[in-house]
Amino acid sequence: MTDMVDLVTDPELGAGPFQWVRLAEVVNERGRAELASETHDGVGIIQPAPGKELERLPEADRGKDTIVVFTPAALTAGGAGMKPDRILHNGGTYRVSLAEAWPTAGYTKALAVWEQDA
Repeated sequence: MTDMVDLVTDPELGAGPFQWVRLAEVVNERGRAELASETHDGVGIIQPAPGKELERLPEADRGKDTIVVFTPAALTAGGAGMKPDRILHNGGTYRVSLAEAWPTAGYTKALAVWEQDA
């Protein structure tokens, strides 16, 4: 069996470097909630999302430019005090709208929608 991490990080299959940002709600020294961000380097395959994948997104996101990302990074669409991760790609910022972790294979498949130009 082929190791999936080797596949999703293989440059010959289109894998390349990218950055992703994790946003989390934290409590500052005054006791107020604020967002803290951490930028991480990642590697993976990023492609335009095919039409069938767009059907899996919330209706509000379906008309937006969308990418599909295969990466060993544990991307998240948010929850439990965390906002959706952001992917910095080709001069734009994409918000992770759907993330599927495949822990036994060691990678995450994520759908991310365009949010803004960098």
